[in-house]
Amino acid sequence: MLGAEAGLFSFFRNFVEDPGVAKVSSRDSQRLFTVFFAVFALGRLAGSWIQKRVKPASNLAFNAAAALVLAGLVAVAKGPVAIVAVILLGFFVSIFFPTLYSLAIEGLGEQTAKASGLLTMGFLGCALLPVLQGKLADTIGLQRSFWVLALPYLFALFYALKGHRLTK
Repeated sequence: MLGAEAGLFSFFRNFVEDPGVAKVSSRDSQRLFTVFFAVFALGRLAGSWIQKRVKPASNLAFNAAAALVLAGLVAVAKGPVAIVAVILLGFFVSIFFPTLYSLAIEGLGEQTAKASGLLTMGFLGCALLPVLQGKLADTIGLQRSFWVLALPYLFALFYALKGHRLTK
């Protein structure tokens, strides 16, 4: 999940400045990047409020499904639609890591510290996924490289639906 976030953060400005996508100026892409981070932060706040009222696995499943749809839109849309899709993607993925982390260590008792350490070592994806997306961007194009984000979003959806009971 963190790798997908890192890819979004890393490629955002290149994406919106790409002449084949939205062709915004460097100055405007800086402003849009600020909006992206504000929407991402809003997603974290909204997610923490929602999780007090909705089961975390249900919240994760909804956000993962929305992220999958938006990632597909980011990979094919042009102009303002592409910009709005990538910004909204930040909103929906913002709750992934904290939710997955808490679900993964839930109910582990004495094993919580070990599990937490193993999860922390899993941050390796943060280093690998953006590199993979960069390689794909070089070979198939920047916009189509966003399809790689579907992999962690599919994992999150599967984990939410199969790894945890939505009725807990």
